[in-house]
Amino acid sequence: MSFDDLDLEQLRLSQNYTDLIAVKKTLLAVPIRKPGKYDFVRTHPEWNFPAPVLKMPGDKRDELYIVTASLVRELADDIIPMTLFATITRQDAFTLWPVRLPSNDRIDEWSRTALAAAMMAQTRWIRVVAKMGVGAYETVEALANLGDPTWPQQPWKELLQLAFKDRVIEDRNHPALRRLRGEDGEN
Repeated sequence: MSFDDLDLEQLRLSQNYTDLIAVKKTLLAVPIRKPGKYDFVRTHPEWNFPAPVLKMPGDKRDELYIVTASLVRELADDIIPMTLFATITRQDAFTLWPVRLPSNDRIDEWSRTALAAAMMAQTRWIRVVAKMGVGAYETVEALANLGDPTWPQQPWKELLQLAFKDRVIEDRNHPALRRLRGEDGEN
């Protein structure tokens, strides 16, 4: 069939073409990690969650677990108080950024500057760069207007549940605690 034989009305774009291409994305997984050094990110101004976190070494990266209040005292020497910030990249990659909270008993410039960067990212696009010689993070702010981020449509609680679906320690028999006590046969 040649172009001359086509019914042009069958090819014409509808006036409501944006309705035809509208989609709804549903996240099925939420990674927990700090932003990559080349990622411009924003943090959501309301979506953050302070939590007691157990950090266990993993094969490729550390595994983070939220510890319920009933076990916090028992695990006080092993947990780290963190805030998990909802973070999004320019490519719409949604993650939780775990940031250690400051403590009174130690000076930690990494944690202090990460927290400052996460707060700064609530209103502007930034990159977070580790400066080993300084022992702290540095931020690089985007000079161009990159627009507002597009946050997931799912509720915040649902996004947290996706991130920590198998990573909530509710009792002493949790596999991570068994590993911490050396009861699972791994090193």
